[in-house]
Amino acid sequence: HCNLAVDILTDPTANVFSGLDDQSRSTAVKTMIECVLATDMARHGEFLSKFETVVANGNGELINMSDPLNRKLVMDLVMKAADISNVTKPFELSRLWAVAVTEEFYRQGDQERAKGVEVLPQFDRSKKTELAKGQIGFINFVCEKFFTVISGDGAFPGMRWTLENLQRNKQEWTEILNGTTRRASLLDLTASPRNSNNSSTHAAPHLDVKK
Repeated sequence: HCNLAVDILTDPTANVFSGLDDQSRSTAVKTMIECVLATDMARHGEFLSKFETVVANGNGELINMSDPLNRKLVMDLVMKAADISNVTKPFELSRLWAVAVTEEFYRQGDQERAKGVEVLPQFDRSKKTELAKGQIGFINFVCEKFFTVISGDGAFPGMRWTLENLQRNKQEWTEILNGTTRRASLLDLTASPRNSNNSSTHAAPHLDVKK
């Protein structure tokens, strides 16, 4: 991602930093790279913990954005929010992202197995992990707390819609996993979104979503 972004910036017609002086441009590129690196899930807890501390120290007041350290932390968190934002999108769009990401993980696992590398369970195609179960786990263990924190009072309450969408999607996946909702196109990347507002009242032909 970083390499591609830098390559794009070498094109004068796409270089959004072209109007900056040399020092500012260098700082902007460095900050962009650091924000991308902040999406490393191995550091997810670290960044969220730092942000929780900043919010707690504000005693309910909005974050002091005049502090350069706070501004940098917020940029990191916004990039992280974008990185895992598929769970906050309308369900039909979120579903397509879930299918695409799952297939990407499986392909990585296939390549690792071919090279004799141990494959993580979520990358193992042979495990046949349920799509709904995987999404619920991702929401429960990674996303729900994250979007609760960043959309809370003292943080960015204007982003509360992300948490509301996430919780509706979690309910949709739970109903699918429990068999109370059936979808003919759950695993189909080419399926057209249905016309609904996350309601589960419209029955669809049966599909075994546990494949």
